[in-house]
Amino acid sequence: MLHTPLCELPGIEAPIVGAPFGPWEQPELAAALCEAGALGSLGTGLRTVPELQAQWTRLREMTGRPYAINHTLRPFDEAAFAATLDGHPRAVSLHMTVPADLIARAHDAGVLWIQQVVDRRKARRRSRRAPT
Repeated sequence: MLHTPLCELPGIEAPIVGAPFGPWEQPELAAALCEAGALGSLGTGLRTVPELQAQWTRLREMTGRPYAINHTLRPFDEAAFAATLDGHPRAVSLHMTVPADLIARAHDAGVLWIQQVVDRRKARRRSRRAPT
């Protein structure tokens, strides 16, 4: 199996991050990805905190492997983000421009940050601005 530096940070076996599918419930898919050695992801869009917490509980019942929780800024849900950090997933992912304080909060909680970008140019620009 291909093993890259991407595998080391989240503690996965395959350099694959499963895409979160927004408001649709998908813990079975995320768990299957995790069990296969990838990083499964769950989305938070348009779901209440209790719905999200129930989904995360189901995921943890299906796998003990690392997973990620994805957030969006359209609209950003502070309560969902705070609940995510309290739940201690291995990583949080977010797309578009992100306020630096969100990244710092994730890091302070011991959660990895995955920044989604659309092209190599934006990835390079984000990596130069990333907090240390």
